[in-house]
Amino acid sequence: MKLNKKTSNTTIKIFSILFAVFLWAYVMGEVNPVVTKSFSNIPVRYDYENKLVENNLELMSPLSSDVKITVSGRRNDILKLKQEDFEANIDLRGYKAGEQKIPVEVESIMGKEIIIDYAPKHILAQIDEELEKQLPIEIKYEDDLDENYSVGNIELVPNYITVKGPSSIFNKVETAEIQLNLRGYSENLVEEKTVKLLDKSGKEVSGLIKEPSLVNVDVEVLKNKLVPVTLETIGDLDSDYYLISQNMYPKNVKILGSKQKIDSIKEIKTKAINISKLNSNKIYETEFVLPEDIKLKENQEQLVKVEYKISKYIEKEIVIDAKNVSVMSDLKGLEINGENSTKLYKFRLRGPAYFIDSIDINDLNPSIDETNLIEGVNRVKIRLELEEHIINLDKDKVFNLYLKKPEMVPTSIIEKKDD
Repeated sequence: MKLNKKTSNTTIKIFSILFAVFLWAYVMGEVNPVVTKSFSNIPVRYDYENKLVENNLELMSPLSSDVKITVSGRRNDILKLKQEDFEANIDLRGYKAGEQKIPVEVESIMGKEIIIDYAPKHILAQIDEELEKQLPIEIKYEDDLDENYSVGNIELVPNYITVKGPSSIFNKVETAEIQLNLRGYSENLVEEKTVKLLDKSGKEVSGLIKEPSLVNVDVEVLKNKLVPVTLETIGDLDSDYYLISQNMYPKNVKILGSKQKIDSIKEIKTKAINISKLNSNKIYETEFVLPEDIKLKENQEQLVKVEYKISKYIEKEIVIDAKNVSVMSDLKGLEINGENSTKLYKFRLRGPAYFIDSIDINDLNPSIDETNLIEGVNRVKIRLELEEHIINLDKDKVFNLYLKKPEMVPTSIIEKKDD
């Protein structure tokens, strides 16, 4: 039986393919040719990083890296290799702060001989000096207390924080602070707060070691109240002196304390001032007498100032012309005879020099207001309008007031004048 031509060609092709596969398998199995293969993402190990720490140094970047390794060898050996059969490392010993070019060393379980290439061959590392310093902890109030309350003593434990870290980050730090929200508080606040490190623009700086990172804060919350100041004095002013004015500043003061105690206080007294020997104008300074656990609010006067203005009593004679004296009495048709009446009225006044020396006679309004005046000589007193601190030592002194009937003019003389 004859095969057709088409069937015969197909059979030949199949035998050719099978023979080629057989031949390739034989060569691969028996001859084992040299092949090349690459392995990526081989992690780089950082050796002796502790030596940097010992020298107050710290590796900043890169914090991790990897390499690609290309190997060459007999196919059977290369096919057995896995990624974990390779090692890459850098040696950090002996390097200083700054940007450093550090060579990468690679190895395989089959030795370095099979490695024909790898990349990168160097790692560009940034090494910083590690610095340390102490910073005082500042307090930032996120919200203020109500207007009737104030912050008293604040205790931070501790009140300093130790900051450690690489110079590139470390030098950004300006302040260390905790934040307190006091809205609505009327009693003491005790909390544990996180310390934040801030740069000059107020942004938080991370990547540094804080010791401690938490602090205990105890905030005393005090109620404030405005109360009058009461001046205390010892002794009395000498009788030869007159108190013109006594001015005290401040007249009111804001005090701080617990709500219970503040609510019971109605006034604050001063330490007593001895005025028994006061003989001239003088300004005293004295302290407030504060009850226990009560203090003054900040930003106000811490002392009381008292200004005394005094004047010594003196005697002074004044002279009043009769023409300046008003007669308030009913003269009953009589008239004053100036020739026979007292022409000048003299008085001795006693009072503070401050007032006596500035007396204007016109302000005294001298007057006569007697009853039962008669024709002829009357013994009368002069009434003066004086301030209560001025005494008329001659208030009982009498003077002559001569009254007469008006002279009658003859009718014929009046008629001639009319003509």
